[in-house]
Amino acid sequence: MMSLLLLIIGAYLYLPVIGEFYLWYTDNKIPAGNVTLELFFHNLIYSSITYVIVLVYYSYTRKFYNKIGFSENIRDGVTLRKILILMTIFFSFVFYFAGYDYFFRGINRGEIRVGLGIMGFLYTWLFVYAVPLLLYFATIIYFSNKKISKLTLGYIYIIACASAISTGYKYTIIYSFIPVLLILTFNKNIVKILLLISPITLIVLTTTTKMVMGYDYETAFGFLMHRITVMTAFGSIGVWNHYPDGADFSESIHLLYSLFGGHLNSILFEIDFNSLDALNTNLSRKITYMVYPAWENALSGVTNVTVTNFGEAIYLFGSFYWIYALACGLILGAGIHFIMKNLHKGNRIKSGMWLIYFIAVFLSWLNSTTIFSLISIPVLIYLLMSYLTSLFIFKINIE
Repeated sequence: MMSLLLLIIGAYLYLPVIGEFYLWYTDNKIPAGNVTLELFFHNLIYSSITYVIVLVYYSYTRKFYNKIGFSENIRDGVTLRKILILMTIFFSFVFYFAGYDYFFRGINRGEIRVGLGIMGFLYTWLFVYAVPLLLYFATIIYFSNKKISKLTLGYIYIIACASAISTGYKYTIIYSFIPVLLILTFNKNIVKILLLISPITLIVLTTTTKMVMGYDYETAFGFLMHRITVMTAFGSIGVWNHYPDGADFSESIHLLYSLFGGHLNSILFEIDFNSLDALNTNLSRKITYMVYPAWENALSGVTNVTVTNFGEAIYLFGSFYWIYALACGLILGAGIHFIMKNLHKGNRIKSGMWLIYFIAVFLSWLNSTTIFSLISIPVLIYLLMSYLTSLFIFKINIE
């Protein structure tokens, strides 16, 4: 029932493992450090422990929650128009603050993100939380009420694509439409989903890579494959080489500062974002500073290498990383449980909130953030903003 989400989790867990195997087999050298067969096997073990727990949890949950229970509502047309208005406003904001500079002034997307300052908080919420959430709501309305305007729905999808492209991040297009694809493929066979979604995803990402980087299709495809395998393993390779036995508690405890986020750390604890002290609060930035050739980009925040869930497990637990794998599998399984439960019951707001929490926070945790981000103050504020937006869409009458 949730085959697409299971495939995405599998991709996050195993693509870095493939990258490590490729580097070991071809004996390619990268600045992050040596890639050994031991590293490959430990990452494979970690990913497999996590994934097996997720699959077992999912198999148990689907016995009780195995359908989508949304029903038609008399106000669906009005609700869809609200979504259209909000999506248009959000696109205007993203294009004004990022898209114009990226497309017409040639400014690097990382520089744009860092240069937004306090507005970066709203910018992140828009394309990480708000746009996917609005797409989800529009899709479930169509799913339960085929009488709504398909023209309005199409416009919402188009403007969402434009918003995603305006960020300059290629994956944002696919990311934004994960909720849509999840609903449309809910009862589809996992093999059929793999055969359908994989080519579409590769075509979209290769095409956008070609447009952004100016490559031909063959070069763009090669760059993309390198990016989703080798480069997703880059940061974890750095952790393995510098902290094979894990970091000292006095060092790893600084990750607790990630509960507050960069701006609050600066205000509450006077930890300047561009300082060396700030690097200890963010593992991705710290490893970027240690292994990335352009180390100054770590201080500025323009570049962050990917430190996966496995990399954080090694950093925190060393050879006892399996403890972290068990926790990770249980947390992911619980998240899927609550999504399926609220889809089954047809609760539009709760299902949307759990889904966006999972996609925006849980999947990011697998890829590049820390376990503390799951309950960090910025994330809680983002979720509150998303919940208030949901109430406006479904509960508040503006006519």
